[in-house]
Amino acid sequence: MASDPISVRGLILRSREFKEKDRMVTVLTADRGIMTICVKGVSSKNSKNAFASVPFSLCDLVVNPSGNFNYLKEGSIIESNAGIMGSLEAMAVAGHISNILNESIFQTENSHLAYELCVYAFYALGKFPERYAEIYCAFNWRILIDLGFASVYETEDGQMYYYISTEDSRISPYSQQGLFKISAAGLKALNFFASCRPAEVFNVTLNEVLQDELRRFTTQYMQNQFEYEIKDPIKRLENLI
Repeated sequence: MASDPISVRGLILRSREFKEKDRMVTVLTADRGIMTICVKGVSSKNSKNAFASVPFSLCDLVVNPSGNFNYLKEGSIIESNAGIMGSLEAMAVAGHISNILNESIFQTENSHLAYELCVYAFYALGKFPERYAEIYCAFNWRILIDLGFASVYETEDGQMYYYISTEDSRISPYSQQGLFKISAAGLKALNFFASCRPAEVFNVTLNEVLQDELRRFTTQYMQNQFEYEIKDPIKRLENLI
């Protein structure tokens, strides 16, 4: 039995073919978490819902729940983040963000923070696709913070390097086997990602050395916390080109 239509604002994380002319889209919302919505006839000529076939956009949607499915009635784009689609690197990072959120946001209690972070991440990638590496590092660490897998680190004046565990919160000024060596500048960037307002998290500029350092660290840390293989999408793309 069909229920009354519901209105939601959400980010399209994924869009895949379903049957001949339909698509199933995965949408991240602030209040309902992850929703899967069937968009009927999206591949038809002049479909009013063709916008739903393009990922990474922020949309207002009216959805008809029916049985085990949600069907899109109508909708509109609030922010297309179209700049993402013009950069292979930005698309790779946006795909990584979508995958992480799709795998980690199971409850509505943490969906609000994830939704807000994703809004800013996709917007930053759309406006500044050349900053894909910095956005990748910032997203990785902030989502780990928001989900309770990481914390702000204590630092010491004059310390040049630290040694951090990618499995727990251990940090040491001394070299220890199994700990990741990270610079004081890298640690400062991580603490900024962890403690700033969501609107500011993607404003940091990192040089190439810091980008490489934080890409490796945040990828390894995230993989150990989530307990499944996570590959750096930028590195994978570089290996293909």
